[in-house]
Amino acid sequence: MSRPSPVAGAPLAPLLSLCKPRQWPMLSKGALLSEGCPVFGANGFIGFTSRPTHTEEAIAITCRGAACGAVHRVPAGSYITGNAMALDAILIEMVDPIYLYYALKHRGLDDVVSGSAQPQITRTSLASVEIPLPPLADQRRVASLLASVDRRIDAGRAVLDQLRIVRKSLADDLFARGLPARRVSRSSAWSRVRVGDVARVEQGYAFPSAAFSTEGIPVVRMSNLRRGDLDLDGAARVCPRRFASLDPKYALREGDVLLGLTGSTGPTGSLGNFARVRAADLPLLLNQRVARFTILDPRRLLPDFLIELVASDAFRITVQAAAKKLAQANVSSRQIEALSLEIPPLDEQAEIAAALAGVRERMAAEARELDSVRRILADLLRSIFAPRDR
Repeated sequence: MSRPSPVAGAPLAPLLSLCKPRQWPMLSKGALLSEGCPVFGANGFIGFTSRPTHTEEAIAITCRGAACGAVHRVPAGSYITGNAMALDAILIEMVDPIYLYYALKHRGLDDVVSGSAQPQITRTSLASVEIPLPPLADQRRVASLLASVDRRIDAGRAVLDQLRIVRKSLADDLFARGLPARRVSRSSAWSRVRVGDVARVEQGYAFPSAAFSTEGIPVVRMSNLRRGDLDLDGAARVCPRRFASLDPKYALREGDVLLGLTGSTGPTGSLGNFARVRAADLPLLLNQRVARFTILDPRRLLPDFLIELVASDAFRITVQAAAKKLAQANVSSRQIEALSLEIPPLDEQAEIAAALAGVRERMAAEARELDSVRRILADLLRSIFAPRDR
């Protein structure tokens, strides 16, 4: 029989009786330094300054903007700007600070956010916030358990970040210089081709927005591309009967390589975002501003090499350079086909693709593990705090 939650039946305490929320002075962009104490803004670190507001770890609540209400643990030695509400002077004889963080994280603060054009939280609005307050010993046990899971999440993020660096470095090296054993002959073995000589680039169908619903066949749009994978959660869908006569070329197939043709530019820009279709994703239809590559001659270009080529920084930079800069940057399928690229012989394509796919598979495994640990944390938060909610 499972033990009851230590929070169940605990009395409620007003947040303002446990701490003093404070907005510290803002810092202008011009006042930020290239090194020093990290500066925490509305939802993350934005630069450095010479003197911290907090010498110890602090809890902060984003109090302006789209992320309003998010709760953060801010490392010791940081400066917390006025875009976040620092919970200062926590009465540690009444509440464990880490317990307070998780209690607020579970509770959520959407109900104290005001304003629509510019969401905000004020000290006054926090007056209505209460949290369950079991004995300190129970608080510390809860905090220790939840923090141990969060440390696993942090470790998983660090591994993923390192793998991204490794993969980028490997891809940059392989696409710039080829396989180490073949670098002497790379210049003669690799050939320069137009994309259109080895692959056809076809855009999707211009589905009217009125046709989209929450049921039917998912339609792949720009927002569904996730740097290699498709995120179909909440994807727009269309009724198959309504589009029964649609040209079959707009139906996607397993292994299709997709490319986004609209979006922002830069290293993290959405223009040039990409994905590869898996069997589990099907059936799918292709929307207008996403293109599909169809290889014309498999003796010149391998699908596994194509996805790694499209994923490379060199390809992204080439695509973004060709874009028309309007409100959003745009490229057409014809512009993609006109791009000039270097590709190696088939056997070297296979080796390069295998090397990069190995790192990608490791990243996917780490991402799945990270998602699993996040679910564990969410389940623990519910099991500990939800009994008090009922």
